[in-house]
Amino acid sequence: PEPDLPPLTVEEDWLKNIAASIPELPYAKKRRYKREYGLQDDDIDRLISEKLVAEYFETCLQEAMHTSPKVVSNWITGELFSWMNQSGEHIQDLRVHPKDLVELLRNIERKTISQNIAKDVLLEMLHSGKSSADIIQQRDLEQISDGTFIEGLIRKVITENPQEVEHYLNGKETVTNWFFGQVMQSAKGKANTKVVKEKLARQLELLKKG
Repeated sequence: PEPDLPPLTVEEDWLKNIAASIPELPYAKKRRYKREYGLQDDDIDRLISEKLVAEYFETCLQEAMHTSPKVVSNWITGELFSWMNQSGEHIQDLRVHPKDLVELLRNIERKTISQNIAKDVLLEMLHSGKSSADIIQQRDLEQISDGTFIEGLIRKVITENPQEVEHYLNGKETVTNWFFGQVMQSAKGKANTKVVKEKLARQLELLKKG
């Protein structure tokens, strides 16, 4: 005991108030991200490297209740980090706010646009500050999923390329990828790739049967 100092009594309520005022620390945040979102350590480390990046990520999750945290994380640590590295901007400088990124991801989920086109749209959003909806409408980027229309494109490509058809029928299966590329080119990259692959496989199978 120190005779010149009075006894120090630390009240429980005071300790609780102090604990409540302390923001979530990186170690605790990392454990929570892993537990709640199932993210990999490398992705978590990048998200929590800066407080504002973590806040951007969590705001996105609040806006996108039904979007996978992994998907949101991939777009932030992939596309947005790439942009920031090239442009020198920081997360708070971006013209794409969390709600804007979430709306872009919703367009992918609705199959309004493909993931590859979404990346181009995001770049324009970062440059111009326009919304994804405006860019999709102005550039006529909406994805084509009409099976009948896509079948027509496939038939046209097959009809116009008899030599490639012959290669395919002679066992050159890699020609399938060439046909796929030609159909996507005909659709200006807007065709639903899943529908194209399904319809193309069916058409090629019919060719084999004669």
